[in-house]
Amino acid sequence: MAAPGPQDQPPPQGPPDAAPPNPYAPPPAGTPLLPPAARQPPTRRVSPPPRREPRPQRPSGPRPVPPGLRALTLALVGVVLALLLPPWSFAGVVVGVAAVVLGVRSRRVVQAPARAPVATAAVVTGLVASLLAGSLSIFGLVYREQLDAYRECVRGANTEAARAQCQQLLNELRDDVVRGRR
Repeated sequence: MAAPGPQDQPPPQGPPDAAPPNPYAPPPAGTPLLPPAARQPPTRRVSPPPRREPRPQRPSGPRPVPPGLRALTLALVGVVLALLLPPWSFAGVVVGVAAVVLGVRSRRVVQAPARAPVATAAVVTGLVASLLAGSLSIFGLVYREQLDAYRECVRGANTEAARAQCQQLLNELRDDVVRGRR
C-alpha cells in the first residue's frame, strides 16, 4: 500500500458559511418538502392571466347554410346539363339563369359582399353555365341536320371503312362550322 498522499485526504472542513449551499441537501427540520426553486422567495411578482369572458354557446341543431350554397349547386348542375345534347342543354340555360338570380339575391342578403364568396362563385359559375349551355343549344339547333346525319352514320357503321366515312362527314361538319357556312 502506498503512503497517503494529498489525493487521499478529505477536503478541509471550513466554516459552514464559506461553502455554497448544496441544492441536493435535505431541507432543515420543519420545512415543507419543496424543490429548491420553490423554497426561494419569488424575485418578481407575476400577475395572473387576464380573465376571459366565456364564449357564447352555439345553438344546437344543424349548421346554417352559407349564403349562396344553393345557387352554387344549381350552377354546377347547369354546367353538367350544358355539356349534354339538346334538349338537356336548354335546361342548362334555365338552371344557369336561376343560379345567377339566386347568387345575386344571396349577395344582397349579406351586408358585405366580400363575406359571401360562395355567392360570388355561384354567380360566376351560373353565368358560365348559361353561356355554355346557350351556345351549345344554338349550335345544336343550327347544325341539327348534320349532327343527325352523323349520328345515323355512326349507328349504321359496321366496318372500319364505314366508320372512316362517318369521320369524314364529321370533319366536313367541323370545316363548315369553322368557315361559318351552314
